[in-house]
Amino acid sequence: MGNEISANNSIAYYQKEICPIEDDEQTSAPVLQLDKIRFMENHDIEETSIVFLFSLDTNKDGIISVDDIEKFIRKVQAASLDPNDCDFGFKCGAFCTKELCEYLNENGKDAFKNWFETAINESFPITDGENNIKLIDRDAVKRIFDLLQIQQLLGRNFQWILDMLQRHAEANLQMNLNDPAFDDYVPLETMLCLIQQVANGMAESYTSLTKH
Repeated sequence: MGNEISANNSIAYYQKEICPIEDDEQTSAPVLQLDKIRFMENHDIEETSIVFLFSLDTNKDGIISVDDIEKFIRKVQAASLDPNDCDFGFKCGAFCTKELCEYLNENGKDAFKNWFETAINESFPITDGENNIKLIDRDAVKRIFDLLQIQQLLGRNFQWILDMLQRHAEANLQMNLNDPAFDDYVPLETMLCLIQQVANGMAESYTSLTKH
């Protein structure tokens, strides 16, 4: 009974923090646009943890709904993760990472990239470039840069990554860097290539760790 009450309290708190309902129609939020949230008012959960956001999006539609929140809390509860544990944040991150890697093993190496594309389409404005090439703006690229923790992974700052993505796109004839209208844009397909590389690295690291 006590665990059930705790879970229900957690669900109610998440519903308030992630999807504050100001009217009867607002019951969800784009997954990549979530603000800082807390778990049981005791522990911060990094909104920049992509593995957490992936796990929270239980039906993988790029939108966090009340149903997603409830399912996530019950998954955490079933895994015996205690929000009052001082190591909860670390353990929750490990739990979400394991879930992501198992999802990739079951659904193929493109599964994370495909989910991310759905999430991008739900979370950010998409601009049509030349030849119907889909573009995302600088703010969207920066958010993805933070979510994937690119600076920690590659030791490169955001501007370097933005320039690299644009040069890659130009080399593949997806954009013209001489056109100032595209100074702050990156083709969605180019961004997805980087996301796929990160996903491959995560899967390889997890596989290596689980072998020992």
